[in-house]
Amino acid sequence: MSQTLIVHHDKSLVELLNLNLPLYVGTDIVVKDSFKNAVVLLENHPGIHLIIAAGHIGSETTAESIYKLKPDVPLIVLGKGGKLVESATLTLLPGTPELKPIIQAAAKHLKVTPKKMMEQVVPDYFPIQTSFFMHVGLAPSNIYVQDNDGNYTLLFAAESLVDLNVVRRLNEEGNKHLYVDAVHRLKLVNHVSVKLQARLQDSSTDPELRMAATDDAIHLVREEAIKGPNPLPVSTQELTDITINACIDIAKSSPRIASLIKRLLSNRSSYLYKHTQLIIHITQHIVSQQEWGTNEQKHKLAYVAFFHDICLTNDRQAKYRSDISVSSDPSLGIMDKDIIFKHAHAAAEIVQKFPQIPLGSDILIMQHHGSISGHGFAKTFSSTLSPLAIIFIVAEELAHRILDREGENDISVHMPEILTELKGKFGRSRYLKIVESLESLAI
Repeated sequence: MSQTLIVHHDKSLVELLNLNLPLYVGTDIVVKDSFKNAVVLLENHPGIHLIIAAGHIGSETTAESIYKLKPDVPLIVLGKGGKLVESATLTLLPGTPELKPIIQAAAKHLKVTPKKMMEQVVPDYFPIQTSFFMHVGLAPSNIYVQDNDGNYTLLFAAESLVDLNVVRRLNEEGNKHLYVDAVHRLKLVNHVSVKLQARLQDSSTDPELRMAATDDAIHLVREEAIKGPNPLPVSTQELTDITINACIDIAKSSPRIASLIKRLLSNRSSYLYKHTQLIIHITQHIVSQQEWGTNEQKHKLAYVAFFHDICLTNDRQAKYRSDISVSSDPSLGIMDKDIIFKHAHAAAEIVQKFPQIPLGSDILIMQHHGSISGHGFAKTFSSTLSPLAIIFIVAEELAHRILDREGENDISVHMPEILTELKGKFGRSRYLKIVESLESLAI
């Protein structure tokens, strides 16, 4: 197996490469956080086949120093490479690091063909979010748990009953994924989808359990949308429609914002789900206050709410609301920042896997932070956006501000202050009319 040296200081980027390069190009990884700390290895290890390095780390001209020391070893430079010039053994990637071009460059230098890459990317075991197994019942295939040494142990055999207490304990202990044989992945996903559909459509299901199932369904669709085939299985597309309708029903069954928040908090819902459910609740109200509002528009905005953050990978990423807040956060890695900045554009592309989505939803998703291109967050909000885009932007901002205060007992006390803040943020008349329609929102 080939050996790749990564010389980079960004831990999240290194973690991402450490996870994906062995999978896609079959290479072992060695990591150093500076040229200074990599010198001994470079001078004494003849078996390095590829180096991936930052252009600069602090004041250190990392990539140039590595190239001078090892000009014959293929080098991929992430960031500005100074005086280096691209060649057969030197690849320059000067922009924000993105996984796909790094993998492509690594494959080229390591002479890994597309056919070999396809052989590499089929693991023996496929990870499935642990909470999904709360809905399995009888296991449709063998289910495994991974130990600290990376070994897989059979947890539930095919056709055996999945013990919910065991699943719950593993989840609480930090086992975020359980595993199935890769060849049975689709069988498991379809099985869980059908179970979730039944729970969401059963009117006798306890409201709290239905809310938990809705949260899990959103996360299942999110994982399938990002990792699954194109087009997605019918079961996943059906689960999407059923889940969106369940979100609308939950909004209707909690006419007051305070009661909805209380239910969301008591259910320990994820931020992404609370955010989505609140936006659906708020947009339903805003559209009903417009003389031109229709049920079709309510349904379209529910779809947009469901999909708008589908490319974000965790709750934390969903809380940022400006380019400055992302750029200035030192705890965010390069890849996290890239995901946040591009998530609206990426989500608009992802929805193409869902052929039944209402017409024009992709454009609304692209513009949900006010940016026409779907990249970053708008500093000023254009009046040329469609009425539905404006409704969504205002509703999402209100949802954020409500969740900022989710630990406080009575949100109604803060609503006058929040609405004043919204009027200050959205000064244009078309936005102000939407903000004013929130004054009749049942708190």
